[in-house]
Amino acid sequence: MSYNDDHDLARFDDYQQNPTPRPPAWMLNFVLAVGAMTLVVIGVMMLPSWRKQWLESDPEFILKMREVEARAEADLAFRRREAELKAEAEAAKARLDKVQIPPSPLRDVVARAAPAVVNISTPIRFRPDLDEFGGFRLPPFHRDMEMPRSEGSGVLVKVDEQRQAYVLTNAHVVQSGERLTVTLSSGRSVQVDPSNVWTDKTTDLAVLRFDASTLDHLTVAEFANSDEVQPGDWVLAIGSPFGLKQSVTFGIVSAKGRVNPRIVDDGELIQTDVAINPGNSGGPLLDLTGKVVGINTAIYTGNGGNQGVGFAIPSNLAQLIFERLSNPPHKVTRGFMGVHMAELSDTLAARLGIAGGVVVRMVKPALPAAEAGMQPGDIIIRFDRIPVTTMQQLRRLVMNTPPQTTVTVDIIRLEDGKPVEMSLRLTLTELSP
Repeated sequence: MSYNDDHDLARFDDYQQNPTPRPPAWMLNFVLAVGAMTLVVIGVMMLPSWRKQWLESDPEFILKMREVEARAEADLAFRRREAELKAEAEAAKARLDKVQIPPSPLRDVVARAAPAVVNISTPIRFRPDLDEFGGFRLPPFHRDMEMPRSEGSGVLVKVDEQRQAYVLTNAHVVQSGERLTVTLSSGRSVQVDPSNVWTDKTTDLAVLRFDASTLDHLTVAEFANSDEVQPGDWVLAIGSPFGLKQSVTFGIVSAKGRVNPRIVDDGELIQTDVAINPGNSGGPLLDLTGKVVGINTAIYTGNGGNQGVGFAIPSNLAQLIFERLSNPPHKVTRGFMGVHMAELSDTLAARLGIAGGVVVRMVKPALPAAEAGMQPGDIIIRFDRIPVTTMQQLRRLVMNTPPQTTVTVDIIRLEDGKPVEMSLRLTLTELSP
């Protein structure tokens, strides 16, 4: 490099004499490093905040966070409630430990009545199918054996001086006509010959008799007056539902005076919500003194099991039938007039000025009503001086009157459109079984 110009040479000399100071290279690098590190630190510090802002703007993240918070709150609530329940349970236990709880009075009811309740079964022949591929087989001497089949229940109601025991049950329980087995509450079984079984299908009642000369400690049930039973009264049932012997159920009397000829054709029934199932039939319905107020006989059901509507034959009717069946000739005879009947409408009763009555629809020839001169259209208002208000009432009055009894039947007959009251005398015949 050459400097020919004096002026330029002078300026170079000045620069050489007073040069501008430069920072060292290491200082510059240090500043750059510090700046970079500062930016990194700031980024690291701000990253969670930026990430949080980004996540909080994400709907899916928000939903998950809410679920987590809800689970945490629920877990906390559960823990708090569990602690409260534990404290309540411990406090209740402490209080109950100090209380003297008397035994249930129902225990005494069961203790008094259960020994008189029996299970009734009839044997069936057991012939298993033989499977030639290794299925169920029995030895030859077991291929025609008897096995018990539970049919129902019964109640021991009498032991006479000759040590003959009498069990009251349902007619449909013993309808097989085969030899029966009565199993006592102790577990002892007694065989009953069909000749010692008497039934009355009209009331679905039956009586079984067996020799009790070797049985020392039989318990006999007592009857209550079923006329005194009212809806709302507490009652128990003891029997063998589904073959489960000595089962006890509890409920109330739902209603009285239920009429259902398909169940009982002579009498009114007690309705109860006591659990009654197949196998309870023939067992007793008991009041809170342990006395029999009815004989369980049927249920209304859509599935074959209990649905809270059961029926029992009132004890007063059961006692009456028992006395007739347990004594010679061991059958129940009923009176019969020979008419078909219908209810009297309220409109016609009001027009005639009477409280009620029964309309004669048809008179069967050569029977007591026809021989006495009764005609279709006659209105029966009294039977043997007892006012008649319903067809069911008249039916029971006639059936409960012994055959060959002569009675007076008061009727109203319309002659020329005018009601004429008259009395007919007739002698009842026997109703066919």
